[in-house]
Amino acid sequence: MTAVANGARAGKLAEQVYDTLKAQIHDFQLVAGDRFSEAELGLRLGMSRTPVREALFRLRNEGFLGVESKLGWYVLPIDFGRLEQLYDLRVVLELASVARLCARADASPSSRR
Repeated sequence: MTAVANGARAGKLAEQVYDTLKAQIHDFQLVAGDRFSEAELGLRLGMSRTPVREALFRLRNEGFLGVESKLGWYVLPIDFGRLEQLYDLRVVLELASVARLCARADASPSSRR
């Protein structure tokens, strides 16, 4: 297998690990404070540490996991302040979208015929 093929395969495996872990976090199978190592997770999922590590760093960058030297990975608590900000942003975007759609409909009454 070539290096490119190995990299593509590792990327797909990392995506599988990412999807699995994110689903476990969303389904509360992994909860705030749960700790695990890359090796432990690799054994549990039947994969090498490389795709596991890639998925863990991606989840860390998204704010789902933290890592401490020599202590391993852990699930971060839900940041309700951030959720509230995201909800507020969603409301603003939805209102702006509706306003634009209404303005577009008012601007071209001939298109409704």
